[in-house]
Amino acid sequence: MTGVTRREVCRLNNLVINSCSYHLIRILLLLSDDLDISPDFFDYFLATYPVLHADPSLWCVSAWNDNGKAELVSDEPGMSF
Repeated sequence: MTGVTRREVCRLNNLVINSCSYHLIRILLLLSDDLDISPDFFDYFLATYPVLHADPSLWCVSAWNDNGKAELVSDEPGMSF
């Protein structure tokens, strides 16, 4: 986001999240415009949704990974690190 401050992005994210709460939206995937997603991105969230839904102590599911560097990941199906 060229020309947009981090504070503005946070305020927009907060507005979106609060709007979803107001309209009783149960699922929200919030992505940045420069994000590269993996081929199993949606499968991951579909698989974790039942856990999130069943446990009221959980607030969100995250796919953020500080170790998601090219030398540490694989596109090989079924591979776990």
